[in-house]
Amino acid sequence: MNDGRGLLMEIMRYSRELKAAEPFFDELPKKELDEEMVTLATELIERKSVPFDPTAFEDRYAITLRELVEKKAMGRKIVATTDADITKSAEVIDLMDALKKSVSQKPKTTKTTRSSSRSRRKPEKKRTG
Repeated sequence: MNDGRGLLMEIMRYSRELKAAEPFFDELPKKELDEEMVTLATELIERKSVPFDPTAFEDRYAITLRELVEKKAMGRKIVATTDADITKSAEVIDLMDALKKSVSQKPKTTKTTRSSSRSRRKPEKKRTG
């Protein structure tokens, strides 16, 4: 459910993790939308949307967990990353400027190149209707 007051993105989840969208949108105030932002968001979504290909899905969590278990079984020390390590390397960017730059650039890849580069990333579930 989306009545135009927000942008709803969806990702694959287990059924126990699902919640209805209505309570989230009920809390949003009714406001006029910035047409430039709507245009940017729409163009970006259209450009990045592809049909879901389950064969391209890679469970990175399970793979990483398996690798950690194998390292531990081999007697290697496992060192966890802390929040401080992550924030030290975080770069602050102006999201609106980055979106404008991204949308203003013409796609650099052909369909063949794009589909092969997508196979390395976890595809997002696209829902219609």
